[in-house]
Amino acid sequence: MKTRVISLVVLVVLLALPMSVSAQETDPEALLTTIHETLVAGDFEGVLSYYADDAVLTLVPIATYTGKEEIRTYFEEFEAGNATLELEILQVEGDTVTSRTWYSNDDLRALGLTLENIDEITFQDGKIVTETATLTDESLAALQAAMATLPETGGETLPFYALVMILGGLVVSCGLGVGFLRRRSHQVL
Repeated sequence: MKTRVISLVVLVVLLALPMSVSAQETDPEALLTTIHETLVAGDFEGVLSYYADDAVLTLVPIATYTGKEEIRTYFEEFEAGNATLELEILQVEGDTVTSRTWYSNDDLRALGLTLENIDEITFQDGKIVTETATLTDESLAALQAAMATLPETGGETLPFYALVMILGGLVVSCGLGVGFLRRRSHQVL
């Protein structure tokens, strides 16, 4: 009798175990926590495995990445910039998680900034199908203020030495052209 009870308990545990593991794999809050831990560990391929093939990642107001390959470029930029991300889960409603994140990278740290986002992540079958990260008004204002202090590029006037080089090149070109015309006119006469 004792053997039957033990066998029955083992059987119940073995049957219940796959259901609990499956439930954990699709629990949005647990998934997001696991994804964040994977990201912090630097396993970007592991993070990417949690995205559906046609997932959409939107960083408001910066960019939108559609599909795993485009999202991969975001994580490559994330890695290249030595980015950091802190996570606070605010709410879970069905398959959607709302969280607050704090993001920074080398460029932002140089400006003294950490950006705060409100994220909405929707899961389907244990995969992220949409993720929208929206900068808070305060972070957007701080980013705009910091960018306003940066020197402008691309629209500056040429330095004096560049003008001298260009004019010198024109003089040499004109001199060669005049010399060519003189020789040609002497050959014709």
